[in-house]
Amino acid sequence: MRAAEMDLPHTRRLNHIPGYVSETREKAQLQAAQEALRKLGANSDLLNIDSYLIERPYAVNMPVQFDQGSLLHIASVRGHSELAQMLIHRRGAAIDATNHSQQTSLHAACEANHGAIVVELLCAGADADKRDNLKETPLHRAAHCGSSDALLALLDYGANTRLRDEGGLMAIHKAALMGREEAVRLLAFEAEAVNVEAADGWMPLHFAAHGGHAAAVETLIMHGADVHAVDAERMTPLHRAATSGSELACQALPGRRRPRGARPLQEVASSRRLRGGLRSGSTLPAGGGHAGRRRRWASADGSADCSLCGRRRTLRGAA
Repeated sequence: MRAAEMDLPHTRRLNHIPGYVSETREKAQLQAAQEALRKLGANSDLLNIDSYLIERPYAVNMPVQFDQGSLLHIASVRGHSELAQMLIHRRGAAIDATNHSQQTSLHAACEANHGAIVVELLCAGADADKRDNLKETPLHRAAHCGSSDALLALLDYGANTRLRDEGGLMAIHKAALMGREEAVRLLAFEAEAVNVEAADGWMPLHFAAHGGHAAAVETLIMHGADVHAVDAERMTPLHRAATSGSELACQALPGRRRPRGARPLQEVASSRRLRGGLRSGSTLPAGGGHAGRRRRWASADGSADCSLCGRRRTLRGAA
């Protein structure tokens, strides 16, 4: 055995220290460069960014944000169209480079509704149907945020409106869920799109009614949405509007004959009020009705507000 192999650990040469120091210095330099590029990109400092990238062309796709987004992500989300053009056409930025959430610069531009940058990215070859880690496309993000300019650009380009995300929702479901009236109008150009089902049989009209979005409800009905459609729980859009307590959405929906198989609206509303009364701490007698409220809820004249019908009633047995 050689003498060096017999040395104790604390007496061996610490050759790892220079390597550690060098690695630490490189990390610090990289972080400083990322922070400098992030600030330059946020301010759209074209001259300094161009000078930096001329000397370091590898840095054009370097992650510079907390979510691992590149300079092109910054330009897309902030609407710096000149910076985006310079990065794409002069510095060869990767169009479909993704961040930590697997979102491209096109996702970012669609969320922020920067239509000019969306067009620029699409013309440069960006994938209009690229999915992120939730399987959402740029069209999903634009519909969710109500980005009408981005939606117009994507639809003109031919983005697929039938793709579903991880939850089984299409772009029109996203728009209806968030009450984006203009987005709903743009996506409802197909008669079949307004009546396409999502999970549990919910249609766009169910989402809009449940969210209390009266304007989106009217837009969907105008484009041929089925007001009598029932979901997996035999609930119509009017049921969903009633259970969510949205008076405006109920008024926007036409009160017509109940379709076969749907639950009576009075049954849904009464069960909802009954659950609300029980949650508030009141009790019902064995037979139900209005007489089962505890006497402590009654006023001096023996009357109390009934949570079933909302009227002032005199309780039996009250003093």
